Amino acid sequence: PAPLKRKRNSSYDNQPKSTAQIWTLKELIELVSTNAVNPDPIAQRPQVPDINKPKLIMEALINDRTFGSGIILRDITEDIPMNRKARELYPNVSYLVIDGGHRIRSLLSFYEGELFVKDIDGNTIGIQDIDSVNMNLAEFDVALTIYTCTSEQARDIFRSVNKTTPTNSIEN
Repeated sequence: PAPLKRKRNSSYDNQPKSTAQIWTLKELIELVSTNAVNPDPIAQRPQVPDINKPKLIMEALINDRTFGSGIILRDITEDIPMNRKARELYPNVSYLVIDGGHRIRSLLSFYEGELFVKDIDGNTIGIQDIDSVNMNLAEFDVALTIYTCTSEQARDIFRSVNKTTPTNSIEN
């Protein structure tokens, strides 16, 4: 039998709008350093107690050339009702991180010389050694999905992306 043609579902009318962009790691670092991107908004998952997580994130980037499946941001630049509260809480910020905060904070910590990691040969390296691993932050691309959405929609996006990861009380 043929599938039934369903009536249009108006529940989808107010879905968040998204765009895909590619930034370099250098651009991402600059936008975080100038506070245009906030990697640690109120509802963002706090830093995990495992002190090895930032090192493992950066070692995956340096040794395996992977930075996860992408960064998800919320654009709060438009002066529209859904952004007013966020714009008050985060003046001069353009984007809030929905997913990717640990990766961004680890990258920034490495870039600022606070984090040292092991290269593929087991040598301890810092940002000053980045040329020794043939990496140019201005040439390494990162995929981003940028949403225009409410804080509730941002929470739902985070939950959807992290269905297999336990969330904490702030994220629920």
